[in-house]
Amino acid sequence: MPTLRKRKPSVSESDPLSLLSDEEEQEAYVQKPVKKKSKAKSTPKRKIKGSLGSFAALPLDVVAEIASQADLGTVLALARLNKSCRSLLTSKRMEAFWDQARENAGLPKLKADNSPNLIELAELMYGTHCMHCHKSTSKLPYLGLYSRYCTKCAGELLYASYGSFPLMRSSYDCAGRERSKLEYLLEDHEEYCALTNSARRDYSTDKREQEMEDRKEDELALATWWTARDDEKAAQRETVKESRKAAIEAHFRELGWTERSLASDAFQQHSKVNVARELTDRTRDDVFAALTLVLEADKERVEEENRAEEARLAEERLVEERDLRKDHLNVLWTSLLAETDAQKAAGLFPLPPWDEFAELESVKLLYYPEDASFDKTSTMEDSYPSITAEIDELRQSIKSELVAKFAQALSTATSSPVATSVPVDIPKLPSPAGPDNTFTDDQRDSLLDLATTVFTCNDKNLLFVSRGCGAVGTWSSIFSHKCHRAGDEPVYSLKAASYQVETSQVELAVKLIEIAGLDPDTATTDDMEALGRGFSCVACKSPSFSSISRTWTQMLRHLSSRHYYRYSRETHDLDIVCEDEEAAIARLLKASAEHSSEY
Repeated sequence: MPTLRKRKPSVSESDPLSLLSDEEEQEAYVQKPVKKKSKAKSTPKRKIKGSLGSFAALPLDVVAEIASQADLGTVLALARLNKSCRSLLTSKRMEAFWDQARENAGLPKLKADNSPNLIELAELMYGTHCMHCHKSTSKLPYLGLYSRYCTKCAGELLYASYGSFPLMRSSYDCAGRERSKLEYLLEDHEEYCALTNSARRDYSTDKREQEMEDRKEDELALATWWTARDDEKAAQRETVKESRKAAIEAHFRELGWTERSLASDAFQQHSKVNVARELTDRTRDDVFAALTLVLEADKERVEEENRAEEARLAEERLVEERDLRKDHLNVLWTSLLAETDAQKAAGLFPLPPWDEFAELESVKLLYYPEDASFDKTSTMEDSYPSITAEIDELRQSIKSELVAKFAQALSTATSSPVATSVPVDIPKLPSPAGPDNTFTDDQRDSLLDLATTVFTCNDKNLLFVSRGCGAVGTWSSIFSHKCHRAGDEPVYSLKAASYQVETSQVELAVKLIEIAGLDPDTATTDDMEALGRGFSCVACKSPSFSSISRTWTQMLRHLSSRHYYRYSRETHDLDIVCEDEEAAIARLLKASAEHSSEY
């Protein structure tokens, strides 16, 4: 079946004007089609408003109850919701609510006559915008002026000075004219002076002073409230910050991070941690992800610090354990010091002082073992043999040093050369077997022989003195004397530096040998002991039996204690005589009679 085509309309059918003649066409009037106007559609009212949008529609008693519980800042925020809320809360009948809100906020009641009303006070204390340019500012308000200005406006309004006339001016007057020209400034100044003179005539001096005092009191009260609110805000921010930090640290502790990692500066000072914002579900993941990167970057350093800290703590525990064991040994040493028989039974008599006893190698092993294994250390009783052997070795070394010192001192006293070799025979020093820890007669004789044998350099005797003690004796007896130090128990040093060869004593001994008529190069101890009580001191101004008929060792002590020759090198003018006992007594009686006749 053939396809049918739609017939095109002819010109005459489509355009009626084509049927008209030219004249008719000129006379014909073509009317343009009327355009359809769009109908203005009114915006439908929002069915859903803000959470506080319908506040003004609440009953008045409900509004009053809310206002009575809110502070001044909250009421100000409600008044800024919309026009209806503002018209409601700023009406005359709501003044009581504003005053109640002021009391709830703790703000003082202003006394000055020109003080702002409650709404202006709320804007001043809770607002954040400049009262002149209405821009946001964080600058503190000028409480004395009841105004809040930004830095720029404060410079223009408060601190402008032209010549000698400081003016509080506005940038523009009410007509919009700039007030920076000279004629306007002069006009303002004249007006200012006129108003000031008028005010001075109208107000008395007392009233002005009272107004100034009220204004100062208001400023002080507002400043006190402002400071208290700042402190409260700071405390609230700190509480929020600590709560946030605690929640973050608890999360990372659950993940296995150590306290040292969480205490690092990179973590504690991070902006995600050290900020006063609540940690919400929306920000939690981002915060944890950022802090995880920080902890991972600092992980190696923290692990190294952990290892060093563990080593330090282990060393501290070891030192603490050593100190405890050392204190225990000190208690045992103190109890042993009071029991001489126990010292002799242990072979430790005479017992050294604690500071030297604790430094013995055999004693150190009791509280400072080499393997740091305290469970395997022996007791003090088990270590007595090793301690005794170490003490004996130290004493033998001290004796050897004293021999060398004696040889040098004796060479100086006799002006003879030092012997190149000194025969030394140093057996072990016997323990005192007599009463009160003294040597018996047999022991004393053997000690005298021992002294003569050891110091074989011309067979001379020697008197040793312990430092700080003043005791006098031969080298063999100096180790067994009771060295009374200041406030200490009698102890016996194991250090060679604690003993010295008194050169003055050696010189005195050589001088006594010469007074006795013996040769210092050949005299022995036996020769001096054979003289008995044959020495007397005639240098004493008050002669007594203590200065006559003395042995040579007693005379040495007398010279050291009474005439201080121990501390002097001048021993050539000794007034000592060697005589028998009868001659000494006769001389003493004669001297006493002469002394009595003088008085």
